[in-house]
Amino acid sequence: MSSRRAWTLALLSSSCLLGGAQFRGCQFDERPPDDVPLPETMGGCLVDRDCVSSDMCVVLTCVAGSCVDSGFILDDDGDRYAPIPCGVDCDDTNASVFPGATEICDGFDQDCDGTIDEDAPGIRTSPLLEPFARAVIVGMESQYAVVGVTPTGELGAMLVGRDRVEGPLTILEMPDPSAPFAASRDARELSIVIGGGAGEPRLHVLTETGDGFVASGAMSFTTDVEVTHLDVALIGGQRWVVLDTAAGSRVLLRGMEERIDLAIGSAPPRLATDGRLVAVTDGDDTVRFFRADGVDMGSQRVPGPFATRGLASGDGSVYVAYRDAFDHAITRVTPMTTTSPTTAPFGDRADEVSLFYLAPRLLVTRRNPTSVRAWLMDATVARYEATFEMGQITSSLESPEEVSADATGDGLGAILGAYPLTAQSSLAILECR
Repeated sequence: MSSRRAWTLALLSSSCLLGGAQFRGCQFDERPPDDVPLPETMGGCLVDRDCVSSDMCVVLTCVAGSCVDSGFILDDDGDRYAPIPCGVDCDDTNASVFPGATEICDGFDQDCDGTIDEDAPGIRTSPLLEPFARAVIVGMESQYAVVGVTPTGELGAMLVGRDRVEGPLTILEMPDPSAPFAASRDARELSIVIGGGAGEPRLHVLTETGDGFVASGAMSFTTDVEVTHLDVALIGGQRWVVLDTAAGSRVLLRGMEERIDLAIGSAPPRLATDGRLVAVTDGDDTVRFFRADGVDMGSQRVPGPFATRGLASGDGSVYVAYRDAFDHAITRVTPMTTTSPTTAPFGDRADEVSLFYLAPRLLVTRRNPTSVRAWLMDATVARYEATFEMGQITSSLESPEEVSADATGDGLGAILGAYPLTAQSSLAILECR
């Protein structure tokens, strides 16, 4: 007997002891045997709402002035299974979740047996046909944008569908092939910001058009010194860019114009959102929050230096990964609060730990020179719902030098591993088909 079924029977047994044998859940079935009497009601009825059942699992209806069993079961999602304790449907809000349903590897228990993603074939991994020396992945509405530098030093962007069909490569101007770049999306728009030497940083805006992109805008923005690291985010219709320069400064740009000075840190700068405010890494251990109009809403300091990619968006808070005395810890912060930290799963303090928000979950990756692993955590970071080994994340026998991840607008996540020396990239889509 499965653990979920055993748990259900135990719950119903307890209800039998507490509520008596007439409680419908005691029959362990969707409908009771004929010899189980229906609950009695006081008086007659005129309409159905006059019939109030003393058994929560029985739906009564008014027929000829009397309340009788309607013959219907409680079933809000229409999958023909009643919820616990009236039946064994562990999620009566989702028609694809019921006992006997096909399990898929998405972090949910489809068949209600108490085990997540068992017997699912796992995530699908394969190399990209288009070679990239460096690359990042951005989830669009229903596809993925892969942005990277080709072996010939050109910056390109392409769409990859769920069926892994790669769209045409859109080539963008990039004066320095070694310059840092970052990408973010808002609806069907993709923003790519490129760093480089003084006066060279620029922004490219692309619009998704079915199987590819069309350039819909470009601009340069002035810097006095070389940009060494950067990040970009489109939050609330506003474009935010954070830059680290060779002169040892960190600048936050709101709308590509308004400048906010920050403290530079040892980890690259990161941007995120809690759904309302913009969050940015300030120095080695401080997260600052800004309103859409640029007003400073406060900051939170974490107990250690930020991890490699130590900031990720969340719902009502942002996730932060930092190095503690022994390893890495993950917490959620707002301008006013910080939650108790959770130790990042299975690793070493020397690992590169990165956070990626695959709503409503958090993906945590660990990379070192010999291996890469990932965990899909629940929204509270209290437990992990799926574990991915290196063989699932990449089709190569070696650990990728760069790892990025994102989710499409309809919730399908993917991990991209890049190999700069061989100009190869491996795509792992977190689905089971």
